[in-house]
Amino acid sequence: MDIEITPLSLPILGDIGLPTCYSRGVPELDYALLAEHVRLESPGLAHVISGGMDVIEASEMPMRISIGLLLRVSFKRAECGRPHRVEVIIQDLDGGRLSHLTTTGTPTWPDGAPVTWKSNQPFAFNFSVPLSNYGMYEFVILVNDNQV
Repeated sequence: MDIEITPLSLPILGDIGLPTCYSRGVPELDYALLAEHVRLESPGLAHVISGGMDVIEASEMPMRISIGLLLRVSFKRAECGRPHRVEVIIQDLDGGRLSHLTTTGTPTWPDGAPVTWKSNQPFAFNFSVPLSNYGMYEFVILVNDNQV
């Protein structure tokens, strides 16, 4: 039997009629990748082991699984130079929380970058989560209390 993990939905700027170089006033999630393990390397690079998982096979339940989550969040110039809180909530489909992860990052603005560009900040989480039943589980990602 399989344990399914819901795919993460990524924001698309075109859905509100703005050019892709402008954001909606909230930091944006560029991508989220589930893996066995993730580690941030030099700026902008990450080391990922077994990335891209969306289904986990289990021979028996309950089980505990170790997961890595790599996120990249984009910030406008006015949002740089100050801390931003990133939270990841893992829950079952009934809303029961299995894990709640938080971190803070302070993006920097690249010297000489045009105002319409964005600064990208990677975040890496490695955690263990208990799974009690077969079925779907949800990863909710928030930046500064806004779901992205």
